[in-house]
Amino acid sequence: MNTSKQLDLFKDLDYLITDKFTSYHEQNPSTYQTFKKLAVKSKKIGHTRFSARGLFQVMRWKMGGKIKNDGFKYNNNYTPYYVRLLEKEHPEFIGFFEKRRVKKELIIAN
Repeated sequence: MNTSKQLDLFKDLDYLITDKFTSYHEQNPSTYQTFKKLAVKSKKIGHTRFSARGLFQVMRWKMGGKIKNDGFKYNNNYTPYYVRLLEKEHPEFIGFFEKRRVKKELIIAN
């Protein structure tokens, strides 16, 4: 099989995740509120940088939560989108989390 054809199978992966995130976020607004609360707390106690995935681990361990339709309490696939949402809402968090580029930047209308 041609390698470029194999890679074409994955070209829309970020778009699919973005669409899934949008749906997940609309159905589970408390996930973002919890993420934001922990980010604010970590900044308040003196962290100048922190791991967004680390916050998700804290959310799982300390805060529990119900299992969502996707089978997870908090889905790591959506972490980059929560970071971008937090930065949009609170620009003081720009640079607090390390980010990798995504093909499609998410814009959520408030």
